[in-house]
Amino acid sequence: DVIKGFLIICVICGHALLGTIDGNIVRYLIYSFHMPLFMFMSGYMINLSNQSKMSFRDICCKYWNRMIKAWLVAFVVFSVYQLFRQPTLKHVFTLLYSPWYHLWYIPTLFIFIIISRFIFVRMGKRRAYLVLIAISLIWFLLDKTLPITLPRWFDFKYLPYFALGLFFKNHYNRDLVLKPNIIFPVVYILSMFLLKLMNIRIYGIMQMFLLLIVVVCYVYPVIKNDMLPKSNILSFIGKNSLMIYLWHELPIIIFRDYVSNDILYYGLIIILFITFIIIVKLRDVNKNICI
Repeated sequence: DVIKGFLIICVICGHALLGTIDGNIVRYLIYSFHMPLFMFMSGYMINLSNQSKMSFRDICCKYWNRMIKAWLVAFVVFSVYQLFRQPTLKHVFTLLYSPWYHLWYIPTLFIFIIISRFIFVRMGKRRAYLVLIAISLIWFLLDKTLPITLPRWFDFKYLPYFALGLFFKNHYNRDLVLKPNIIFPVVYILSMFLLKLMNIRIYGIMQMFLLLIVVVCYVYPVIKNDMLPKSNILSFIGKNSLMIYLWHELPIIIFRDYVSNDILYYGLIIILFITFIIIVKLRDVNKNICI
């Protein structure tokens, strides 16, 4: 929950900051790691043994109630808003071809869950992981070679991180766990920063490899050794990450569409975020008083 809470804050910051990803150094750094780590955590939360005992219908019902139903409401609301702003037939087809902005994550995660359940039931774990890696590589090659933008109803470039989460949760049975070394995430961020300053882009296989090292040598050991800091705020945000993820973008796009002054825009975002933190803190105080 603490890690998910931290990553959700990164998502909010990445979406709230103005400018392109390549044109804003903070957005560039956040976008280099936040969704891959989210996918790792999503895979880490999956218990393959339990899922193998469930039918396809039961899994669909489970995730319909857990996330698809809420996502569908958000998809309709954001799509209607976008069509209100740009009511053209082309925009309708665009929204049907690929979900708007941040809404790709839930259908992608659901497809990852279905695929993993299917192949791990029918194959040995080694073959299953090889299939997941093959799917990701094929997607990467298609994305680089096809003249069209692939639809984001599913984004298989994040599949390796999801698979790594599955592996550490379900198939890494060794007692030996590395001690988390803070040097790895620090070096990663510094590397991304320096490469950005030198105008060198390493999006793709190299960046994935560097981030996987961070996951193996820092993120997973921190989780396994229970070395995460305690934070009621981050824990609350993590536990409610789905709804925050789905709806945080609504005030951001409204401010972006109707507030032309950048200073006022950032001021409103900060006020909204501080108000949210105060509400969470008051909630904790009231809960402690009741106890």
